[in-house]
Amino acid sequence: MLPGNKYEDPSVTRHHKTQLLGIKDGTICEQTKFLTEPIDSAMLTDMRGGASMNFNGVPNRPKHENDAIPKIAPKWLKHDRQVLRFHTYFQEPVVESADENFRVHKCTMLYYLEDDTLHILEDRYENAGLP
Repeated sequence: MLPGNKYEDPSVTRHHKTQLLGIKDGTICEQTKFLTEPIDSAMLTDMRGGASMNFNGVPNRPKHENDAIPKIAPKWLKHDRQVLRFHTYFQEPVVESADENFRVHKCTMLYYLEDDTLHILEDRYENAGLP
């Protein structure tokens, strides 16, 4: 039982994960019998006294303006397939040659707006002597 000598706790005999989804009346629903949350009785009475029932027993859902589309679009949806392209370069010092002091490498930098990632591509030249 020294730290670092054993990876498992020998006293644990139950190794499964608890399942939170179950089927009730033919639909998949969350089983919350193991979860404990504080109960707000005022909120429950407000929720129970909601919209009036129709003849089929299902409450009417109030009409909302623009219900499915958020008011502020998320970044990945707003900037979908938008890329900023920059032509860049960097200098590499050359110490093995007396003919040149540095080499200039031309690159293309792509900045993807949807997830803030960079992609840097170095342009290839034939017979440049670089792999």
